[in-house]
Amino acid sequence: MRKQDLIYIAGFFDGEGSINIVKTKFKSGPYLQISASNTNKEVIEFIYKILQKGSISQWLRKGGKKAYQWKTQYKSAGEILKLLLPYLKVKKEKAKLGIEFQKLMGKVGKQPLTEKEIKIREKYRQKMCSLNK
Repeated sequence: MRKQDLIYIAGFFDGEGSINIVKTKFKSGPYLQISASNTNKEVIEFIYKILQKGSISQWLRKGGKKAYQWKTQYKSAGEILKLLLPYLKVKKEKAKLGIEFQKLMGKVGKQPLTEKEIKIREKYRQKMCSLNK
C-alpha cells in the first residue's frame, strides 16, 4: 500500500466518508462501520482495490443517477481507520473514537454481551452521534 494512495483516500474520506457506531437490535451491541459514497464508480473501486476490505454497493439517486458506496465494519473498519488516521483532517476525532471503540470489541458476532458491556458501547455510540451532528 503506497503512502500517496492512503493520503488520497484519507482526503476523499474526509469529504465523502462516514464513521458510525451502529446500533443493533441484537445482543451483540453496537458495532463500528465506515463508508464512502460517490457517483464516480472509479474512485469507489480504487478505494476497494487499495484497501482490500469491505464491499461496494450501488443505488439510484433521485433523478436516476447511479451512486456507489464502499463500506466495511467491525475489525476491518478499525484497521482502516488506523491506516488513514495520520492523514485525516476533518474526521480525525471521529476516527480516534472509532479506533478506541473497536479495541473494546473483544467479543464478535452475535454473542450476548453483559448489560455493562452494552452500556459502555452505547456511550461510545452516543458520543459518535454527537460528533456526527
